[in-house]
Amino acid sequence: MATEYLDFVWTTAKALVGSLVRPFPWQTGGLGVIIFFENIFILFIVYKLFQDIFKGDKNKVLTGIFLLLGLLVTLSFYAYTISNLGTLSRYRFTTIYPFLFAFLYIQNQQFSQENENSK
Repeated sequence: MATEYLDFVWTTAKALVGSLVRPFPWQTGGLGVIIFFENIFILFIVYKLFQDIFKGDKNKVLTGIFLLLGLLVTLSFYAYTISNLGTLSRYRFTTIYPFLFAFLYIQNQQFSQENENSK
């Protein structure tokens, strides 16, 4: 029974990583290469925003962790249930961008507070 849960966790983790960067350039032709680099760029932006959020106060860090966990759970659900690359690309767009805007909002609040404190 424990093996079944470990298999589920392992399969979900592999699917999550694959869903963040797929389609790989060799899996599709033409626009698949552009989509791959778009995914890498979006992951880089999320990483940089999350890195900046960790420089904030405790509430910002907790909110950032909550958002990141929500993003990972949502993407894990999609990654585990969707095998079609086109569908995965479309759903990723509607999943990552709201979280990306939430990260930007948190970062903007932090930046605004730092500017007010410096005056």
